Formats: sequence, structure tokens, C-alpha cells
Amino acid sequence: AGRGAGRGLGRGASKPTGNSGNKHPGRGSGFGGRGGNGGGASGGMSSGARGRDKNAWVELIRALDKRELLPMVTFAFSRRRIDAMVDGLTGLDLTTTAEKHDIHVFCERCLSRLSPGDRKLPQVIRVRELLRRGLGVHHAGLLPIVKEIVEMLFCRGVIKALFSTETFAMGVNAPARSVCFQDLKKHDGVDFRTLTPGEYTQMAGRAGRRGLDNVGTVIIAAWENFPTESQTRSLLTGRATKLTSQFRLTYGMILNLMRVEDLRVEDMLARSFAEFHAQRGMSDERAALALDAAALRKVRKLIEEESLADPSGWAAAEKHDEATFLARAAAKRVRAAVLNSKGAQSAMTVGRVLLVAHGGERLETDSENGDKYVADGVDKYGALLRVCDAEQRDGSRFKDASASESGISYGAHAEGGEGGEGGSGSPSKTYVVLFACPEGHPERDDEMTSSGRFKRRDASGAIEADAETKTVLSVKPRGVAPSSDDVFRLSASSNSKKNYSADDSGRHSLPRGLPWRLVSGGASYVVAAVDADDVLAITGARVDVDANALLGETFTFTPGSGSDETREPPSASFAAAASRALAELERVCGKDASSPPAPLHPTKDLKLVDIASVEACLEHTRLVSLVPPFPQTAAREKRLAWRALLAARRRLVNRVGDREHSLSDANLQQMPDFEARVQVLQQMGYLDADRTVTLKGRVACEIATGDELVGAETIFAGVLTDVSPAAAAAVLSALVFQEKNASAPELESAPDLRDACARTFDLAVNAGTTQKSKGLCIDPPEYASGALKFGLCEVVHEWAKGAAFADVCSLTDVQEGSIVRTITRLDEMTRDVRNAARIMGDSALFEKMELASAAIKRDIVFSASLYVAGAK
Repeated sequence: AGRGAGRGLGRGASKPTGNSGNKHPGRGSGFGGRGGNGGGASGGMSSGARGRDKNAWVELIRALDKRELLPMVTFAFSRRRIDAMVDGLTGLDLTTTAEKHDIHVFCERCLSRLSPGDRKLPQVIRVRELLRRGLGVHHAGLLPIVKEIVEMLFCRGVIKALFSTETFAMGVNAPARSVCFQDLKKHDGVDFRTLTPGEYTQMAGRAGRRGLDNVGTVIIAAWENFPTESQTRSLLTGRATKLTSQFRLTYGMILNLMRVEDLRVEDMLARSFAEFHAQRGMSDERAALALDAAALRKVRKLIEEESLADPSGWAAAEKHDEATFLARAAAKRVRAAVLNSKGAQSAMTVGRVLLVAHGGERLETDSENGDKYVADGVDKYGALLRVCDAEQRDGSRFKDASASESGISYGAHAEGGEGGEGGSGSPSKTYVVLFACPEGHPERDDEMTSSGRFKRRDASGAIEADAETKTVLSVKPRGVAPSSDDVFRLSASSNSKKNYSADDSGRHSLPRGLPWRLVSGGASYVVAAVDADDVLAITGARVDVDANALLGETFTFTPGSGSDETREPPSASFAAAASRALAELERVCGKDASSPPAPLHPTKDLKLVDIASVEACLEHTRLVSLVPPFPQTAAREKRLAWRALLAARRRLVNRVGDREHSLSDANLQQMPDFEARVQVLQQMGYLDADRTVTLKGRVACEIATGDELVGAETIFAGVLTDVSPAAAAAVLSALVFQEKNASAPELESAPDLRDACARTFDLAVNAGTTQKSKGLCIDPPEYASGALKFGLCEVVHEWAKGAAFADVCSLTDVQEGSIVRTITRLDEMTRDVRNAARIMGDSALFEKMELASAAIKRDIVFSASLYVAGAK
């Protein structure tokens, strides 16, 4: 049958039973108007639909009565809906004469403590009439004393049908024989959603009285929107709702903790439930930190040995490594702007001299741990031979499986900020580049053990470990992965000739099998494919290169045998073209790149116009010019070991630093929010530069009922000093009133109160602006509207001036229970301001708050609780 009784009720459709005669009659319905708690669900409903809904509830209650399944609690998720449902049960009477007498006597005894005027409030009269017939309502809109009467009578068993919001299932020990759900969806303040299994269990658990009922009955009476079988199964057997921390930093919390020397905010954050899941893996992180720290100590010990063995060479290697790191970081920052510029695109022609990370020895990813490794780590200048699309590279180069199996990585690209890493936003291009290799090629049959040491295979195939080599670089040549139709792969176990066509798929396709490591006339060189992310600089120099001779013919490699393998060019024309290109490259860059050409100028050559990009390019050019050549005095294996040690040290230092940060207070999830709030407090004068709480901060610590910043700013701005006690109480009520849907107050007759409210709102907007300037996600007007709700300012102003409760209720559409709750919290706020005035030494404000508190503490608003008074 429907989403529930009253689902489609329009405003004012039901019989007005609360706030009768108020100035907003169109908003009043049921027990006093708007109600909230999902009131937005109400819409138009025809009188016929209301009649069918009314008859359905009457029939349901009578059927349960016949089956002796009363008392019953019906849960609905809107105050207005509850009032409309009860108003439709006008002809239903479930109590006997004796029960009516008991109800009358109990209500008289409980209400005797109220004034005669308060006993005649519309809500009191209406609830008494419902109770007499065995019906009851329970929601936040009821007066506290009325709510307590309903709870006590239900526990006595004289209320047969209670209509309540879900709050009745929390904290009140009042079980029933049956529980009925008017709907299985509720409004959570943002949107309508289905009840969680935990919410359903909490409410359905009210069914069945211990010691009286064998079973409890739960009824789903969701008219016209009955749940499906899958929805019901999920509701009944679904997993419990995962606990999520609701811990939030507040300014008052920060200030109070900073006033105590022995407490730190960081310690409290670390012990909060919000950090529980993040801290669970800290033991593993500490163990990993210990391992990395031990590895770093070992690397540093090896570095110390190398520096003692060759002080000048090691010092030069360290200088080269540091300068290279800075140049790569600068290249990463400017790469996208440079390669996307028109000047760079026109400059990328055959023969252009490029500075390339690692000399074209492309980094590959280890499949086991995701680390990177590379055979040679020196940045080199090379001559551009061809520009290809990056997509062409996918089928042309394959990872060396033997290298990945070693698990050894070269960490030059592991650190953030270095060149060669992805994410630069550079174009998807691949460049074929020719490099000179004065240091020679790696040995053909060198293999890597899992410990990072070389194993040398002799001609007979025996394996011997070279214990003196301390490198973590893979030196196996990488080629195409072998397959039935593959064209070429260098292999020590194969002495057969392999034909390879460098240009099988088109004139400008990417040659397969790269890199080619060749030796011609005693000179070693390599032709490699270079990604855009590996290009460190485009220089202004060009060399004369015959790219067609180098890339445009089919050739044959003849692998030698053993460790003395030779790799010769496929033809004389190829060797001649390579020799000429290498000679030109040495002429332009100098021997061992001793006098390299400068990168293209950002404005003259690249045509950049963005000032930031130009400045970054100039800084990049300066850093590239400061990179010294890598020392060539040591043996090749020694140079490899040095580069490996330097890369390992940098990688381990970064890893240790990251893990130490993850274990420190700075890695707490709410630490950025804490730091931003501290900056707000310092700028607004609540903390000084040393984070010591000032007088203003001590005043804010006393504001525990409303927003600390807005309350303190209102006090120090003198807003409360310039108005009467009644107006001051009305202004403070905006800090404690919580309901969003309330009619706007009419303050034309109280200009001082109107001006005070406007000043307070401006102060709140300014506080929001300050918070936003410090990086907090706050919209200043929205923040002010959330901290200040002026819906009851007129009501509180009149109440403090001595008006009767019935009269002030007619000034708003807010229900009576909400008015009482707001005034009760207002008394706590006046106490907070009174304590703040004592700290400030403001006797006038102190006396004004005492007068305001005395003016609002009277009659039904502050009547004693029936539980405390011992009503039975």
C-alpha cells in the first residue's frame, strides 16, 4: 500500500493540532507544523488516497488487536507524517474504562506542576485526547514533559498503538509485542536511502517483551512501495554497518589541548579511531624501515670503501650524480612545454643532437616488484635518426626476461622529480637515436645472480661467480622476445645467422630489435629507441647523418662464440655511415662529451611565451651546463659499480625518508586540517606565533555550546554589549538553534536586535573567509548560514521579555519541543558567555548574561523531568 500514511499530505492538509492560531497557518499540521526529519518527502495527496490510507491503518490495528498483538510501535521517519497518521485515526478507541481512568489520573498528576496556561497548550490537549483512546506519538517536536508522559504510559501498557520516529528505539527500554514499519526508506539529511541492516535490527528489536512474549512480530506496512525479495533479504541478513569514525577537529578542541602542557594534539589524533585503520600496518612499516635502514648503512659502508680506494674518482662520480639528478628534475618540469612547442617539433629532424637519459638504455619494469633496472646509467648526447609514434613501439621491443628474473633494479628513476618518469604530459613519440659508447659494450655472456653479482659463462658453459663485482645493473642485451616468427635475437647459445630487416613495415616505422649494439673500426656505438620521457634536452646542434643507410637496409648479424663475441655492422655502407656520424658527433660534443652544445633557447628557438616556462627552461639550461663528464679513469666494471651505489643510496635515502614520514605525526590523516586550523587561529588572534593560547583563545575555550569562532568574535566585537539582555539572548539563540526549516523572524519592531543579527552574520562571513584563505574547504556565506540560524530570534526575544509560551509559539512554525530544546541550550550558552566575561574582566557583560539567563528560565521550558521528580 504506499510509502506511508501522510506521505503525500500537503501543507495544512491535516487537522491543525499544534501552534493553533499561529501567524503561519499554512505551515502548521499535526502537532505543530513543519516537523523536519525528512519533511521534504511530503507531497500532494488526494482526499481519496488519504481515506484509503486511513482505512488501511485502522484495519491493521484492529486486526492486530483481534490477534492480541498489541501494543504496537509504528516507526515512521517524519514528524509530519506521524502527526498525519494519528490524525486519521479519529474513530479508533483501544482502551477500557479502567485504563482511561488511569491515564487521566496520571496525566493530571504529571501536569499539575505546570501553570494553568501551559496546561491548555494545544499540544498538551491533543496528546491527552490521544492517550485517552490508547494512541500515542513520540518525536522530537513534543514538549519534553509530554514526551515523558507518553513513554511512561507506554511502559505501563495502556498505550496500544504508538507512532514514533526512530529515536524511540534508542535509549528507551519500552518493548512492544509488535513493531510496524511505515516505510523502509528515510531521509538522512542529503537524500532518501534504504534502512541499513543495523538500523532495521535496532528498531525491529523492540518487538517481543522479555518474559511475556515467545516471539515478536514485525510488520512492513509500506503501502504501494513494498520491498522486493532481494531488498528484504539484504535488510534481514545483510552485514552490519561498518564503523566509521565521526571524529572531527574543532577549534575549541585545539585550543583546550594547547592550554595543557602535558598534552599534544598529535597524540590525541594518533589515538583516535579515525587513525586506527591507518595505524594497523605500522608494525610492518617499521620492519620495512629497519630493513631499508640496514641496507642504507651497508651501501654507505661500500661507498666509504670506494671513496678511500679512489678519492678523486669517487668525488667526481658523486659530483656528476648530483648534477645529473638536478638536471633530470629540471628536465621533467619543462619537458611537456618544450616538446609541445612549435620550435621543438620543427627542430626534431634527422641529425639533431639530443641529450638522453641513460644513453638510450631504456628503463624496464621488473614484473615481480615493479622496480626499474637499466644496463647503463650515464646520460649521453646522440644523433636523431627517426621520429616514430609511440604506438609503433609496442610490438617492436620486448623486455629481457632474463634480466627481470634477477629482481635487480637500478633506481635512478625511482625518485620523484627525475627525468625519465612518466606523467610529464609530453607527446607520445619515440625517437631512434645513435649514441657513441666509448666505454664499450657489456660482455655478451654476462649474467646476473639474484644477489646482484655477475656470473661469467666461459666457452664450455661453466658458471663462475665473480665475488669482487658489486653492481646491481643488468648487463644482458635486450632484444626481441623469441617466437616462431621472430626475426632476430642475440643469443649466446645460437651461432646461426639471423636476417633482420630494419624497415619491414614502412619507411618511417620503428626498427625492431632495438637496441643494436655494434662495433665498427674499434668504435662501439648503439642505435636505440628513446621515449619522449627520456629526452632531457634538445640542443641547437645538428650533425650530418645518413639515416637511410643506417636504418633502411636488410642486414645480417653473425654472433660469435664465447665471451669474445663480436658484433659487426651488416655492410660496409652501414659501417661508413656510422663512422661518419660518430665523428660528427664527437666534433660537436667533444671527446667524452667534454664540450656539449647548449639546449635550444626558450624564446628564440622554441618560441615559448609563458614567463614561467621560459624561466624554467633557462634554469634547466643552466643545470645541464653544470653536469660534468663521468670520470673515465676507472675500469668499466668499477664505473658500473659506482653508478649502482650512487643510485642505490639515493633510492634508499628516499625510501627511508618516506617510511619515516609515514611513521611520524606528519602523516596523520587529519594533520593537514590541524595545521590549517592552527594558522586560522593564529591569524585571528587566538594563538600567538609560538602557538600559545591568547586571551581571545581562552574566551573561545569557554564557548562549548555553539560555534567557538563566531561566539568569540561576537563577544569581542561588542555585539552583545550594545543591546538589551533580551536582545542579547535572541542573538545567542542563533548559535544554538539547529533546525534548517523555519520561518524567517519579523524583527522590524526591534531594530537593535535586527542590527545585532546583521553584525553577527558579517562576523561569521569574515571568519569563513579567513578559514578559506588558509586552505579549508569552506564557503564563507554557507559557513555563516550553518553557524547562525535566526529562525527563533523573535520567539526568544519575546520569551525573554515575559511573553506566555502559547503566545511565542504562535510566532513561528517550529514545533513546541524544538522551541523548548533551543531555549534550554540557550541557557547553557549564556553560562558560557558569562564565564568568558569573567575571564575578560567585563562585569557589564557578566551581569547582562545573568539577567538574560534569569529571564528565559521559567514555566514549562524549565519544568523538572518526570523521571527526576519520581512520577509513577
